[in-house]
Amino acid sequence: MRESVPTTVLLDAMGVIYRAGDDVAELLVPFIQARNPDAPVAGIEASYLAASLGQLSAADFWKHSGLDPSVEDEYLNEHRLQDGVLDFCTGRKANHSPFHACPTMSASGPKS
Repeated sequence: MRESVPTTVLLDAMGVIYRAGDDVAELLVPFIQARNPDAPVAGIEASYLAASLGQLSAADFWKHSGLDPSVEDEYLNEHRLQDGVLDFCTGRKANHSPFHACPTMSASGPKS
């Protein structure tokens, strides 16, 4: 009997591909508050939700948080991959298996 191999694998981002299970609470809030201690958690969360829904551009999100939009790359560099993710992806490619990852919401919406 032939072993069945999945033709497609979908992986979620937070807590699966990336170490942080809740990137807002674990990474975003501390990042913003380290640079703007007066930024309230509820305000950060509300602005993040609005950006995720496309109601704020990424630049406007950072401005609402009291920061210059140029900090975005610095924030994104805070994300860390789970151990073994790269090996898994490489293994899928070596087996010629299609690989799709990261169904996620983006905070880079088009509106400003």
